[in-house]
Amino acid sequence: MDVWSKRSRTAACSRWGRVTVWEPGERLAFGWRQASFSAAQHTHVEVRFEAVGDETRVTVEHRGWDTVPQDHVARHHFPDRVFLLRHGEWWQVLLAALRAEVGDGVLPPVL
Repeated sequence: MDVWSKRSRTAACSRWGRVTVWEPGERLAFGWRQASFSAAQHTHVEVRFEAVGDETRVTVEHRGWDTVPQDHVARHHFPDRVFLLRHGEWWQVLLAALRAEVGDGVLPPVL
């Protein structure tokens, strides 16, 4: 499937994601990694879409952080509980931005 990559200021290109599942209107899944990850370090994101009345419930699961050591820069040296809480908050911000982009254009408050 599709591979996502990013070119840095030094023109180096790093692969940071690959779509593994695309079921339009139902599910999107992809592998995700930072350029600083070792070959053994990778995470997997699954986004599910569910009709709820006139709206769509979007559920995100971002798994695989157990392959990335706590002292890795991607985890900001946070203990597991704090890191996962902060990461969940980051996904809330991303989903609010998505809603503003494809929905009513209004960013809801992040709790």
